[in-house]
Amino acid sequence: MTTPPLSELIFKKYHWMTGHIISQVQESQIPDLTTSQAIILAAISQGEHRPSNIAKQLGTSRQAVYKTMKELQLKELVVQRQDDAHQKAVIAELTEKGIAAHKLADAISLKIEKKLTDEFGKESVLLLRKMLAATW
Repeated sequence: MTTPPLSELIFKKYHWMTGHIISQVQESQIPDLTTSQAIILAAISQGEHRPSNIAKQLGTSRQAVYKTMKELQLKELVVQRQDDAHQKAVIAELTEKGIAAHKLADAISLKIEKKLTDEFGKESVLLLRKMLAATW
């Protein structure tokens, strides 16, 4: 049996990881999240607060990001406010619930990384991190 293309392997593992994190978050008192909501929540928690920049970063439309942010607002995970520096721009920030969801997702991610380290070794995980963090 041949090994699938690298892009397919990365895609499958990405979906497995996001699905695993989302299912673990859903077992807590955090509202259910879709994959899109989890990705946008992660982008905000990593310091990107402008919906237009998040759309560029994710390669999606601003409309899709605004729609998903509206859903996150309804779940009380995100608030949006006008940017003081740019009157037409909007900034998104995590609420207390949003911060809790992000912390939980980080803890789950660390458990997954530990499992990978235990199975493949620290050097392999560091190399994987380096490869994924590089500009391609």
